[in-house]
Amino acid sequence: MIGAPLPAAGDRVRALAVSPDGRSLYAQGAHTPLRTHALDPERLVTDLCTRFGPLTPDEWRTYVPDVPYRSIC
Repeated sequence: MIGAPLPAAGDRVRALAVSPDGRSLYAQGAHTPLRTHALDPERLVTDLCTRFGPLTPDEWRTYVPDVPYRSIC
């Protein structure tokens, strides 16, 4: 798994919504404020590269085993 589950702090998801344009997922828990998560592929790649940097070939095989390796960052 890359990243934290939705939402955080052990709270259960109480509400989920997708933005009208389909580019964002909104999640909220009983004790977790509303969080926005990227769904747009380009924005998601940018966010992941900023957060984790490029995946090595070994990491790629672990997390994306069915897709041939390529540099995306």
